[in-house]
Amino acid sequence: MAFWEKLLDYFTRIDDVLRAFKDSYISNSDRIISRLDGIYEALVGAEPEPGIPLRHLPFYSEDTVILGTPIVLLINADSQQGLGAVGRSGYITNEGAGTLYIIIDDGEGKSKEIRIDAGETLGFDRADDVWFDKVTLRASGGNVDYRCSFAR
Repeated sequence: MAFWEKLLDYFTRIDDVLRAFKDSYISNSDRIISRLDGIYEALVGAEPEPGIPLRHLPFYSEDTVILGTPIVLLINADSQQGLGAVGRSGYITNEGAGTLYIIIDDGEGKSKEIRIDAGETLGFDRADDVWFDKVTLRASGGNVDYRCSFAR
């Protein structure tokens, strides 16, 4: 058997082991969740409400904030792309001509209004220790186009 055939067989065996591990992990996770649901139902007397699953893709939004009509972004609980947990990093870019004001809600309290002028980007890293459950966007001086992304 040639070197390349042996190498290919080796990687095929590794791939088979990793696939079996993944299938076992998924099966065990489903059983644990089912058992926890049963315990919850026994303690509370009702079935648990389905939660927002943890997502590994970032929350992303781009739109126009109309003057006088604030937008609330549900970073944690949005039904389409909510993270299923609070965001820990991200950015907001003001791509319009007006001024964008944001309020960050971490689920326990809200920040003061933060001003983002036209063309500016406000970024947050995990090290900044800022938590994003909801973000409220408000325009001043005209409609404002924005773009933002948040991740766990």
